Amino acid sequence: MSEQRTLDRSAIARQKAAQTKNRRTQARLFESAMHHVTAPRRAQQQITVASICKEAGVSSTAFYYQFEHGVAELLGEVLDRSMRRVRRQIARDIERELSSPDYRVAIAVYRVVEELFRYPNLFEVETVPRRWVQLIAQPLAEAIVSDDRDLEDHPGMVIAEYHANAIIGLLGRDYTPSFEFFSKLVVSQIIPVLGMADPEFGDRWQQLVHSLPPI
Repeated sequence: MSEQRTLDRSAIARQKAAQTKNRRTQARLFESAMHHVTAPRRAQQQITVASICKEAGVSSTAFYYQFEHGVAELLGEVLDRSMRRVRRQIARDIERELSSPDYRVAIAVYRVVEELFRYPNLFEVETVPRRWVQLIAQPLAEAIVSDDRDLEDHPGMVIAEYHANAIIGLLGRDYTPSFEFFSKLVVSQIIPVLGMADPEFGDRWQQLVHSLPPI
């Protein structure tokens, strides 16, 4: 019996050690990925497994053990965490401002674009997965629909995904316009599509978003 207990404790210790090692590997890979996507804009250099592993000091075998679908899965995790934070911030902004539908959409666009500007190299991948489009579209769709309806097949999600694709396309260009111009451009496109804006909205929304605290 005592021998069995010793074996059980040994197995538990090995399991805990393996879990700790996995967490450390994930943390190093995530840190490397964050450095890649937030570094100054790189000219035509894709983010690769090799470049992430080199900086993280991790083997490609260890990388694929954690992220079997490659760079897209790891960067998708970066984007997922980012958009979760943005959605929480948008909810706080809307609650504080008691905003109209126009303002909800403007705030969502502003926050999404503000966040994506932190990651100038995020879209330096061969193909942008549809999941990334959906992650970016989610906070936009929530602002457009603004109720508890299922968003998956809602027209608001279709509109949000269309504009999410446009945002990704513009951010992936060699030349990206300034944040101020970019956010104004997206708002000016999405609001008329929704048929929401009143005549004075174009002047007022900028006053609102400039009063918002940073994330």
